[in-house]
Amino acid sequence: MRPRFPRIARPSPTNSIGPEHFQLQFTCSLCTLSRSIARHNLRTRISHLQSLRQRRNASSITPATTINAPSEVPLEKRELYNALERVKTHAGNFVGLSRLGLALRSLEAPGPGGVVRVAILAARGNEGAAMRLARLLLADPLGKVENWEADLSDPKSAEGASGKALVIKYGDETIKPPSNPLLWTLPVPSRVLKKYNIEILISSLHLGAVPTGEQNRVQNAILVPTLETPTSTSGRYMNVTHPVHKTLLLGEGLKSLIEYGQFTAGQELSKDLCKLAISLPNSAFYTKPGEISPVDLEIGEKSLEKIRESIENATIWEEGWFRAGIPNLSAWLLESSATEKDTALKPAITNLIESILEDTEKQIDSSESEATKSASTATVSQTVRAEITKVIEQWSEASHGELRDKLDMAFASKHWRRLKWYKLFWRSDDVAIITSDILERRWLVEAEKGAIFLAGRIEGAGLLTNEQLQINSFKTLPLAPQVEAEEKDQFELRLSDLVKPDVHAADDGALLPPAIQTPWPKTIPLTRHAFATRTIPSLEALAQKLVLQTTSTTAISAGISAFAYTSTASTSLFEAGAVFAFGTVLGLWRMQGKWQDAVKFWEGEVREEGRKAVRGTEEGVTVCVIEGGRGVIDEVGIEDRKVAREAVDHAKRALDALR
Repeated sequence: MRPRFPRIARPSPTNSIGPEHFQLQFTCSLCTLSRSIARHNLRTRISHLQSLRQRRNASSITPATTINAPSEVPLEKRELYNALERVKTHAGNFVGLSRLGLALRSLEAPGPGGVVRVAILAARGNEGAAMRLARLLLADPLGKVENWEADLSDPKSAEGASGKALVIKYGDETIKPPSNPLLWTLPVPSRVLKKYNIEILISSLHLGAVPTGEQNRVQNAILVPTLETPTSTSGRYMNVTHPVHKTLLLGEGLKSLIEYGQFTAGQELSKDLCKLAISLPNSAFYTKPGEISPVDLEIGEKSLEKIRESIENATIWEEGWFRAGIPNLSAWLLESSATEKDTALKPAITNLIESILEDTEKQIDSSESEATKSASTATVSQTVRAEITKVIEQWSEASHGELRDKLDMAFASKHWRRLKWYKLFWRSDDVAIITSDILERRWLVEAEKGAIFLAGRIEGAGLLTNEQLQINSFKTLPLAPQVEAEEKDQFELRLSDLVKPDVHAADDGALLPPAIQTPWPKTIPLTRHAFATRTIPSLEALAQKLVLQTTSTTAISAGISAFAYTSTASTSLFEAGAVFAFGTVLGLWRMQGKWQDAVKFWEGEVREEGRKAVRGTEEGVTVCVIEGGRGVIDEVGIEDRKVAREAVDHAKRALDALR
């Protein structure tokens, strides 16, 4: 038999672990096990009840239309539902997600639609008038006074005085919903709420605070009311949006009417989505049907009391009811909640979806306009372009004049006359030095400095940015070898070589030193470098070749003359000298002709390449003036707007097919 241990009293809870704690371990193992299991089950039940309470509170924060969507959408509304989901995916940056979520939840309900949310927004501090108006709209004139009417008639009740928004939904008034930090839910067994499946939200709207920023700021403030809920005991509040299908604005006096005009700031709202009612004595305010509706709550309440006192007061009730303006508001409340066909949508849901798609299109158009405006703002004005174009023309004229005058002076100078044909015998090695000196000192020197000035003016005007410099692709300069001095080369500069040249290829395929990377046109220095690389070595080689040919011809003539004079006795000295003179003259004549033609051709090429360089620089900077400095619209944004617009069009077609 198991020995019995004396029962030990359970110690009081303590934070320290003493001897008593270890003594408890020697109690009956079955008892210890049963107590531990009981404690575990108790914790499980407590956590389950807490999570259940949290879910109930969360579900009571928003009406049934915001509960998680069912897995099945009615077949007749599935295409429209998928189209709106596509709008949510592809046009999420342009659509109001709160209102779109409400539309999706409405489509998930069977039949023509789910609950229709209607908001009655009163001026801040006047929520009691909105509650009184809701009572007049929902009360049964032929029925008795019910308990919920007392709650709406007395805005200073425990719930109403807490400052929370009120949601009126159909239900048994004897069943009190759980407390919610955001909303006060009042179940009302009204025939109107049940038949038309309506929920009424009563909250406040501060008309004095005009919303700013977004395009549909007024519509969002009215159709997506913001509710405040405390987030902690420190008094801080968190804003929670509560989208509705339509809104009734209730003001009091002419001041509210003026504030409403300032609040809307000229933005037109659809009468199917928003209606304004002003609480005024009916005799002091008249409007056309469909515009602002006057309402007199006192007359309405007195008329309701009269009809409930006796059915004989029906005439008095009817007269006072219409004077109070209640039928007009009641018709507006119910007209969009009824439907004739089971497969059709309720007008309130149709109006909501149409409004969402129209607002999305407006947001897309606004985004496109802003992108275009931003690009236009980044574009340099035509006045600045015209001024810089005029400066370019002046530079071009001055450059052509400089090219003409400086080369005339260079070719008429004593320095250039050193390359006369008869001086080649001792000046042939100076051809490269003299021609290079002309290109470096007399060939478009001031024009090159002016091109740098032009580039500074263009970049300063915003016509040539670093991005545009990086976009340009720069080619190499093709330098075709010149076989003969008379051969025209195919050297041609490109626009991409004006700003950032690349490594040039020489005649033999070797690489020349790359030009310095500079943000100004390099046409002139590149042309000078390419022209000197191609022509000066050829011209110097021609000079040396002509000197060698002439010397060889003279030597051969001298040899023939000497041989003829010494080998034959009949050849006289005069005849031998004539042969020598003929050979010498022939060599000098050929040397003179070829050299003069080569020099003349080189002078012409220098002038022509100078004109090409000036013209190329002018064309390059002109293209920068015409095409540069223009804002670029983001290609990704264009594609996003295109896809979003296609999604909206598809949703419109699906909505039209469902009607």
